[in-house]
Amino acid sequence: MKFTEGYWLRSERVTASYASQGFYASKTERGMRIVAPERKILSRADAQNISTITIDFIAFAENNILVKARHYEAYEDAEARFDLNGQEVPFEVQITEEEAVMTSGAVTVRFDRQEGTYRFEAAGKSSKTYEQDAGGEISGVPTDFDYAVPHYEFIGWTA
Repeated sequence: MKFTEGYWLRSERVTASYASQGFYASKTERGMRIVAPERKILSRADAQNISTITIDFIAFAENNILVKARHYEAYEDAEARFDLNGQEVPFEVQITEEEAVMTSGAVTVRFDRQEGTYRFEAAGKSSKTYEQDAGGEISGVPTDFDYAVPHYEFIGWTA
């Protein structure tokens, strides 16, 4: 990312990789985890030489879902971090071949496993569809929720 003329822009030296499908989905202790490759895996040969993005959806607090996207997880991150004070809240996870759905309070996140996109729902409203790239940049930040705003923490490679 670079700051130019008052705007954050993607650097010309960076090629973003976007999630193309939810290849693997699982329920975790506090939510669900999606492993998303940068291109669709249709055969064994497609799984070679491919980057993946690990996206964790965590029941963070009442009516809040924390989204963590990781790429190159094995590298030590030496940046300043602040601990977020979450709560233990009940949640539900349902995983099918088509989608992975997590509900925490009044907020639901739906990950389309075929397309690699996700969206939030709350109070009968639906957010825009999100696309997640390997650097943690997202498109489609919701603006139409009254109270259900997801939190984002991006961990991984940035150029």
